[in-house]
Amino acid sequence: MSGSPARTATAGELFERRVLPLYHLADDVGAITAACHATAVRFRGGGALVAFGNGAASLDHLATGRDMALGISPDGNCGSVFRSLATARELGMLTIALVGGDGGDGGFIATLGAADHVLVARSDDPRVIKEVHVTLYHVLWELVHVFFEHPGLLVPEVIS
Repeated sequence: MSGSPARTATAGELFERRVLPLYHLADDVGAITAACHATAVRFRGGGALVAFGNGAASLDHLATGRDMALGISPDGNCGSVFRSLATARELGMLTIALVGGDGGDGGFIATLGAADHVLVARSDDPRVIKEVHVTLYHVLWELVHVFFEHPGLLVPEVIS
């Protein structure tokens, strides 16, 4: 048996892996705000949110153009999420993609413009990406409610 045993990361190292992706998330405040505003406008118009991710049953074909599609892909390269977002766009739905990446482009979902709003968790660690995505959709949900508290902001052209 050759080589040394695998070293277990310290708590400090595990925490440090999460710091930079969350700072990157804070840098994307404009993109997050735009996605929240567009979502609030759709909800205000009676739309529903359809969420899907890797391995999910794709999107509910009972959706309409006033609804929203939230696709989640840890590496940004999931074909089923890409196809679901494309179908959602064909239906006229608002499309939002939560993708991961190692600081790069967020995979082909981001590169090919598969969604109206693409928000990237910049990390190569799938656990960190999931944690950032969880944080991000909680932020999205909370900020949508901030827009509801200020109905004058729910004009689609206010934030783009």
